[in-house]
Amino acid sequence: AGDYTVSATALPVPGEALDKLLFELTGERDKIEVTADSTARLGTNLSPRNLTDGDLTTAWIAGERPVLRLNWPEKRPVGEIVFAAAGGLSARAEQVQISSPDGTAVASVDENGMARFSPINTDRMDITISKTAPLTVHNPVADGQLQLPVGLSEVYIPALEEFRSPQPKPDQKFSLPCGKGPVLSVGGTYLETKAEGRVRDLTQRRPIEVSLCTDDSKVELAASSTTVQAGDEGPLAITDVSLSNGTTEATAATPRSVEVKQGEGDRRTVEVGAGEASYLQIHENHNKGWKATLDGKELTPLRIDGWQQAWLVPEGEGGTVTLEYEPAKIYQWGLIGAGVLFLALVVLALVGRKKSGPEETEELPAPPGPG
Repeated sequence: AGDYTVSATALPVPGEALDKLLFELTGERDKIEVTADSTARLGTNLSPRNLTDGDLTTAWIAGERPVLRLNWPEKRPVGEIVFAAAGGLSARAEQVQISSPDGTAVASVDENGMARFSPINTDRMDITISKTAPLTVHNPVADGQLQLPVGLSEVYIPALEEFRSPQPKPDQKFSLPCGKGPVLSVGGTYLETKAEGRVRDLTQRRPIEVSLCTDDSKVELAASSTTVQAGDEGPLAITDVSLSNGTTEATAATPRSVEVKQGEGDRRTVEVGAGEASYLQIHENHNKGWKATLDGKELTPLRIDGWQQAWLVPEGEGGTVTLEYEPAKIYQWGLIGAGVLFLALVVLALVGRKKSGPEETEELPAPPGPG
């Protein structure tokens, strides 16, 4: 019995809540906000927030529901949109259905990614990619062809140029105030938490420090067993919790030195020092797509704590460990080509605005606003 200090760590959870937090961290509220009904699990950095950031090396690939939801500060007439294809493990859009409280349209998307329709004066749109270009890969399990999902590197709307949303700076500090951190229950009592870190911790899914909102993050416990539970909603999910009421002596150990050379995206490099056999662990879900090599020799993959990705680094001198998410290699090459093409599409969009009349447009009756 007595007072215990509670400390915890949490990991960012990809999804709408995390995207919303990153959008708020830009410090600019008068920008386009984008969410998606689904996102494919083909890479660690795929997100709908990438579609209006002006960065041609980022992308979003749809999951089961290829629906994007956009809103911006004030009504503007929108009559053309460029859907820049991501390439790689994704197909380009061929047709979109656009709905808003102020009008609807169905528009074809040409090979350059351009879609034109009668202008809709609105401050929000739901965009459903209703048709994609045929692009398949062989599925060895079903022994058949698998249609690839739609993928985009940018959704460029010329009429909303001033509202494009830049990514927050990686070194920027952030904090979630009391009550905004992940939910934690200790001994049946729900306790408010707070969290702090840097933006790169969110985008790279690094551990983030979480503490209670009580004085010195302490809680009083009875002299009996205590159940600790953590919620799984919101942008952060608690992965580790420790309770201590004093200091304990730990067995001395000499860990191998680790220096992160490149810690972002789907290809990372780490310098590992000499020492005994050890685990190299990243705070992400175990995924067979990840491959690690030590100076060119493949390492044995492991699953730590039932869910985290890790590899066994053998005893020896150490060296350079390269981590690669192999499914992402293909679409990365597509992004390079798509980035060059996108620059031309922006010019085409501006030139196209001088033409009169919509192209390949089908008007629909105005539906009620999106829910």
